[in-house]
Amino acid sequence: MCTWMASDDDFFVIRRFEKLGARVALLMQNQIVQLENALRAEDISCTTYGGDNGTFIGDPRPRRQVIMDELMWRLERYPYDKMAKKAQLTRRHYNHPDNFESETTTYSEEGRIDKFVTGVTIGLGLVMLIAPLWLLQYVYSAQPDMKARLKIITGFLIGFTIFVSIVAVARPFEVLAATAAYGAVLMVFMQLGDPEKR
Repeated sequence: MCTWMASDDDFFVIRRFEKLGARVALLMQNQIVQLENALRAEDISCTTYGGDNGTFIGDPRPRRQVIMDELMWRLERYPYDKMAKKAQLTRRHYNHPDNFESETTTYSEEGRIDKFVTGVTIGLGLVMLIAPLWLLQYVYSAQPDMKARLKIITGFLIGFTIFVSIVAVARPFEVLAATAAYGAVLMVFMQLGDPEKR
């Protein structure tokens, strides 16, 4: 389980502790700012008394080295640095797929998957609009029967509801509203095919 979770960022789901993490990050930020101010005061003091701020060798102010050492330690633990390392690790794994532990998981770029899903969604949406238009016209030409056309509309409405429920992240009443609008469009298609309604 741990190997599978660690094999990709999409599988690595743990509790983030957003509020606690933000509070700790703010505390660390405050501590780093205090050290930054202390270092700036040391630099100003050194400049005022004719010291050299351009070298670490033979620094006339030993407290400045103590502040720098503590800053290095705190900046290593600062969350921004961890995020940068995480981004570098992700790029390294994408560039070198042999680094993944799992041999059964297939990896691909998210951009290609997004484009594929978008294309499938647009294609199915067009089919849901164009197919009933032709079917209603064909059924009316072959046999002008209202029941047959209503069956076609009912089938496409059910299919549209299922399609929207799966593809879109929508609440139930939003799905019903979209289905009602789609049903109105299909009814217009049916009216267009009936010369008595023109």
